[in-house]
Amino acid sequence: MSTIIAGLDIGTTKICCVIAQQGSQGVEIIGMGQVISPGVRHGQVLNIDGTAAAIRKAVDLAQRTAGVQIDRVVVGIADRTVKSGNCTGMITLNRGEVTEQDIQRVLESAKSSITASDCELLHLIPREYRVDSLEEIVNPLGMTCSRLEVRAHIVNAAATSVRNITKACQRAGLTVRSVVLQSLASAEAVLTPDEMEMGVALIDIGGGTTDVAVFKQGVLWYTAELPIAGSDITADIARHLRILPNDAEQLKLQHGGCRAVRGETISAGKKNFYREDLVNIITARIEELITEVATHTRRSRHGGRLVAGLVITGGAALLPDLDLFLEQMTNVPVRIGAPQHVQGLSELVRHPACSTGVGLVVRESELPVSTNQPRSAPSIAASLVGGEARRF
Repeated sequence: MSTIIAGLDIGTTKICCVIAQQGSQGVEIIGMGQVISPGVRHGQVLNIDGTAAAIRKAVDLAQRTAGVQIDRVVVGIADRTVKSGNCTGMITLNRGEVTEQDIQRVLESAKSSITASDCELLHLIPREYRVDSLEEIVNPLGMTCSRLEVRAHIVNAAATSVRNITKACQRAGLTVRSVVLQSLASAEAVLTPDEMEMGVALIDIGGGTTDVAVFKQGVLWYTAELPIAGSDITADIARHLRILPNDAEQLKLQHGGCRAVRGETISAGKKNFYREDLVNIITARIEELITEVATHTRRSRHGGRLVAGLVITGGAALLPDLDLFLEQMTNVPVRIGAPQHVQGLSELVRHPACSTGVGLVVRESELPVSTNQPRSAPSIAASLVGGEARRF
């Protein structure tokens, strides 16, 4: 018997609902709906009623395609209130075997060292355990020791942001099963195990934020939310070319890119421009963004070169020649990431803008938790040993 899973990407420029069924052959995409996002800015819900109405439209479109009804969703989050960092936890044992309860206790120790009272825990992902003097332990269960330590990556978001997302979904008639960092979801959809092992930075360029996730040795090392995104490129075009924002967006979509032939002309409304000028505006902002990304990858202290380079996803990843431009700029491999390894209506979602929506359902399908019961943030933490630790 198959299980129905739904993912909801509430972005600054779009809201995307992906419906999948999980069966013996894996995840099969059976429906997708996408609409303009009217009440979100920089990833934050600012108009609950407007966002709820758009969510309902996206869900209705996805249900129509899938031929099923849904009432529960996994939701992605990526706003400026998201904070992340690395933390450690330690407990002592009386030379006994490490139990699941001991692992939970050491994770709670790590969590309490960094979580603020006005924040909600999204993820606590173990990077490695230390059993007495033995380091780089993936799973300490059953080992004998007197001291158990964990190094983990923790992700929090402002409780207000999580509540606003939840309230918008509730007003759309949906129960929120869990809230997931969007870059973590996108990684599920577009990265390969080899890339995560060799070292890779996922860069998800959305409309309101750019999400960065660094993986090394198969483990999540670092995440960050950057305020530079696709809407900033549109604003730059409108300002420099002195055109309306809607015309700037259309110009970006129709003629944008990272390379131009000298002398080529384009038009917006009654105005004509050199495409080279448009490209220069776009690449200036891209350079600023990637410089900021480089700063964050250095902060990740991943210990060496990211051999697999950069994987770019999100709506802005479709800018022509973006991968070639970034390879020349960074001198590392760059590829455009779109959802892969999914069955069913894959042609509907094989697009960088759908990475988060697809990743949400893929991620949910892999968690060893019954899909018939909603989860809150505390119970997400309780499932870490069974789910997050194994996959990252």
